Amino acid sequence: MLESDYTFEVIDAASQRMTWGEFEPRIRTAAPKYYLTHCTAQTLTNDMYGVTLAKGIGATTMAFGTHVTAMPTETMRDFPALDFVIQGESELTFREIIDVMEGCQSSRPEWVQELLEKTDANWKPSPEPNERGIDLSQIKGLVWRDRGQIRINNSRPFIRDLSDLPIPLHAHLSGNELDMPLKKNPLVLLVNPPAPDGRIWFSTHYRGNVHTRTEIVPTRYPLEQHAVMLIGFESRLDNFSQ
Repeated sequence: MLESDYTFEVIDAASQRMTWGEFEPRIRTAAPKYYLTHCTAQTLTNDMYGVTLAKGIGATTMAFGTHVTAMPTETMRDFPALDFVIQGESELTFREIIDVMEGCQSSRPEWVQELLEKTDANWKPSPEPNERGIDLSQIKGLVWRDRGQIRINNSRPFIRDLSDLPIPLHAHLSGNELDMPLKKNPLVLLVNPPAPDGRIWFSTHYRGNVHTRTEIVPTRYPLEQHAVMLIGFESRLDNFSQ
């Protein structure tokens, strides 16, 4: 979502088996202006420790994921180093936060602008930063601190067609980081939750930087033609029964 417009670095600390002694100098060397972390209940303590490290060197900190989506107020209250929580689908909210904070709404790529408007017919741009500060109240899906108070903005609608999203930049990770733990298969099939229109999509992750997104035909699909050896179903609490 940021490629070509902003510089960024992806650190997949878990897949690299990175220790805190290795992670902290990486963050200090990078000195990011913004720090975004994925957050789940199982990893909350570690995730927030990373947030605290980043905040200590001056970064604006953000978290997304299942835990903060379900418990945004509690997370913000318990971890004062966390500046923003992104609820629900994070892609557009994250991009919009950066554009608004940087005063770059007018120069965002056409495909991003079209996706914002296609996803939400009532979308409106945020006011540009001025001497009074930055107004974040128009960014849907955002939880933020407004003069000391935790403020929850309106929810962002789901992206209707997942194929409108750009292909993940797996090239920013080394090939070994894409391997499944304890597995030697070069291909992993991740079945995503049903889209709002009821379609089911799968993403194929190869050892390397190849990524495709294809619709699954209900009840019949020749998976053997793709040499699929392992299927991983991605599930959340709100769609577990499906």
